[in-house]
Amino acid sequence: MASHELEKGNGMRAVIAMMLLGLTLTASAAEISRFVSSEKAFAVNSWLVPTRTGIVVIDTQFTVSEADRLLDAVKHTGRPLKAIIITHPHPDHFNGTCRLLRLAKVPVYATQATIDGVHATAEAKRAQWKPAYGADYPDSACAPDHALAHGSKQVIDGVTFEARDYGPGEALTESIVLAPALHAAFVGDLIYNRVHPWLAEGRSVQWLAQLDRLQKEIPTDWTLYPGHGDSGGTAVISAQRDYIRDFRERTQAVVNSTGLTEDAKQSVVEGTRRVHPGWALEMLIPLNAEAVAKEFGPTAGK
Repeated sequence: MASHELEKGNGMRAVIAMMLLGLTLTASAAEISRFVSSEKAFAVNSWLVPTRTGIVVIDTQFTVSEADRLLDAVKHTGRPLKAIIITHPHPDHFNGTCRLLRLAKVPVYATQATIDGVHATAEAKRAQWKPAYGADYPDSACAPDHALAHGSKQVIDGVTFEARDYGPGEALTESIVLAPALHAAFVGDLIYNRVHPWLAEGRSVQWLAQLDRLQKEIPTDWTLYPGHGDSGGTAVISAQRDYIRDFRERTQAVVNSTGLTEDAKQSVVEGTRRVHPGWALEMLIPLNAEAVAKEFGPTAGK
């Protein structure tokens, strides 16, 4: 009888322990935290996603100093680094990977298109930015080493992540990463939430199409975690679409057959600042105006 009661007591304690463990996992998994750089390093986000026992970092910063601050933020969680995920091949999202790998040699995941993009552009980006940033720009890049196929699911320390390839848009290629159990969509640079976006690669039409697709694919009760700006509900998709449409209209209204004059460009800059006062990354507006003007000019589509 005593043995039976002991077994019964042990069994009850095991059930309670499992219940408490489940509660702990749910609470910690919901505590996604944001690390954001200075505006000098493009006000870019890295997202720290708690897993069962560790942390997954999504995107790894632009400069050495910001990557080191991110590394310290990961250490501060008290959890081991379990994996890194890169959303697209812009250096403000992958430059810090080598620094983070000093913590642990963990898998670095990305779509194959993003991996190819990192390999194809890292040296050119270094040549472009090293003169301005000097020693704060890394001397090498650590490309992702684990490819995620479109629609594939990867379980990392108890949390399932799903990759979706979105193709060219803001960058040469874009992807998003879903964490269904968290109702979370890590959307990279498909969304700049109340931050001036990078339109300088001249693919605003493709970006608008991506946003239409994103609107259909993300449930309305999920949270979106963007590459720049605060997290938010699905309303941020409409806000991003409105920004790009308005910017295209403002630019098209002043472009002529020879392109964009300096006065016309300044009118786009001033109009955009007036509508979005105080937003970060204002320095991108002139570059954006020049690129979007070319989308309407005589060489559009060539």
